[in-house]
Amino acid sequence: HYSNASAQGQTIKVADMICNIRTLPDLDPAFAAVYLKEAALLLDLLVLADPELIKQAKSCLVRGFITIEQPLLCA
Repeated sequence: HYSNASAQGQTIKVADMICNIRTLPDLDPAFAAVYLKEAALLLDLLVLADPELIKQAKSCLVRGFITIEQPLLCA
């Protein structure tokens, strides 16, 4: 669905993903684990989105994965 959206639509989706990725790992780590995987797959399909936002989203994904994995490292 999103892969067929306009460049503007894809850019809005990427911005929404960034917002979610920044807060979700701290609020709900279990759901974040699922969401981050799906977001990473979706991000690869949003080829028309703003390249700078894509870069930011990828950086947020990395931080999100690190955040949800940290408790496992401390166990």
